[in-house]
Amino acid sequence: MKPSLSLKITFLAFLVTTLINSAAFAGKTTYRCDQGPGCRDERVNFGTAEIQCLDINGDILSDWVCEYEAEYSCRNQLTGEIRKGGFDPIPTSLCSKLCGQCKTGWK
Repeated sequence: MKPSLSLKITFLAFLVTTLINSAAFAGKTTYRCDQGPGCRDERVNFGTAEIQCLDINGDILSDWVCEYEAEYSCRNQLTGEIRKGGFDPIPTSLCSKLCGQCKTGWK
């Protein structure tokens, strides 16, 4: 018995949706500068990230929503400030640009 065309289309749609969702929810990573401040990087979906700069206690100092491709554009949700620049694909680059440089590197 051969599967019907509608069953094939439904399966294909399910497969594509699953693949898109798995890439869209890339996850949340928290970086620290030594034992000091932190940076939480959450990749919401491809081309969009939320960066939160944290103090030593984990309290949010700034909350950025960024869109990026060849360059980035980020808006601070707390103050309305906007920052733009060239995008570097290294995961900690947005942390460095928005939360400040870390001499020993964000880990």
